[in-house]
Amino acid sequence: FSKIAAPFIPFITEELYQNLVVAFDKDAEESVHLCKWPEYVKADVDVVLEDEMDKAYKIVKLGRSARNGANIKNRQPLGKMLVSVDSLPEYYGDIVKDELNIKQVELGSDLSKYVNFEIKPNLPVLGKAYGKMIPGIRKGIASMNQMDLAQRVNNGNGVTINGDGTEIELNKENLLVTMQGLEGFAFAGEGEIGVVLDTNISEELREEGHIREVLSKIQNMRKETGFEVSDKINLYFAGNEVLENVIRKFENQIKKDTLALTVAYNSDKAINEVKINGEKLLLHVERV
Repeated sequence: FSKIAAPFIPFITEELYQNLVVAFDKDAEESVHLCKWPEYVKADVDVVLEDEMDKAYKIVKLGRSARNGANIKNRQPLGKMLVSVDSLPEYYGDIVKDELNIKQVELGSDLSKYVNFEIKPNLPVLGKAYGKMIPGIRKGIASMNQMDLAQRVNNGNGVTINGDGTEIELNKENLLVTMQGLEGFAFAGEGEIGVVLDTNISEELREEGHIREVLSKIQNMRKETGFEVSDKINLYFAGNEVLENVIRKFENQIKKDTLALTVAYNSDKAINEVKINGEKLLLHVERV
């Protein structure tokens, strides 16, 4: 690490090198800045690991895209995400769940049951070449598996249909493909990977989302007030009985995450107005 990071953090890496290398190896170079850089060894590359990590990265990227499309913050937990890929090691599955704030990930799912596909001819392109054959082309498109066709087209591949004895290639240039999650679901796809988020939010999930927002407001208030990370605090809430009841349920978690010693409700000390998922709440953070 010290060799690779030396050009970017020269003083820290030098101290690490002196304390951890020179102190124990009399044959070591005098300074980390005199060492040769590590050489790339292709045989040491774990291709499977790279592929799995790349797959996990793409799933997370698509999950975020689906969340954004549904206008759901990442702090709001969701119950389930369906993924088209057949396999993903448990470790990466946990990363995906943690990054996307998802309770459950189902692999190898048939996403076509949750997605509305609209695939139609790009008339300015196809109409110019096959004007009279457009009705037949529409029928040919409708007869295909819409999920497979959409993925093939989006991957840059084409399909060939027969129109009145003429072979017609359908591809990304002459088809218009729209894929959208059905009501209660959000879809995003890229290449051979697709994900669907179940956007139905139960009361339990909604409460968890409220608590994440409350924690965020408390931590921001600590920072803005100039508290040290280790400072203990007292918390005061008021102005929203429903949210205060939710906070009571998660009081121990809030205390643990914010270093709060006491939590008071319907308090006159709560004077700072914050919005929790559109709901008004009064809050005050007091250093002990």
